[in-house]
Amino acid sequence: MTVDAPGVSEIPGGDHREIDAEWDRIVRSPGSDAPSRRALLRSFAEELRFHLAVEEAELFPRMRERDPTQENLVQRLREEHGQIRELLDRVERELERSDPALAALDEELRNVLGEHNAREERFAYPWFDRNLTSGEASRVREEFHRPRR
Repeated sequence: MTVDAPGVSEIPGGDHREIDAEWDRIVRSPGSDAPSRRALLRSFAEELRFHLAVEEAELFPRMRERDPTQENLVQRLREEHGQIRELLDRVERELERSDPALAALDEELRNVLGEHNAREERFAYPWFDRNLTSGEASRVREEFHRPRR
């Protein structure tokens, strides 16, 4: 099965770059402007949670169903999503502080996201480009572009 409209991987891959850039903006934002920093953190967490949810709802089940040899990869990616959610929970707890401290979370989040994104982009996304039908690819595109609220 081949995708008639290749490049479904460009959407979540593009999200990875946007999410990384948003985290960079947050880390570089002045600590003296705590309200703005908290707003950026909320937006970042919401966007990343949305991205994870779409992958889990639209992409992973298709991979698991069509290609049982990918089960280990899907399981690993889901476990990493759990780690990412735990880190987001910690980020959100920092929001309760008057001046969110991000230095302790910065390296950990970058490492977890970097390894996870590399795995998805190297193994999972090419599989999706090769195996989703054009209708499935359209659905995935629609879900990634769906309004967040």
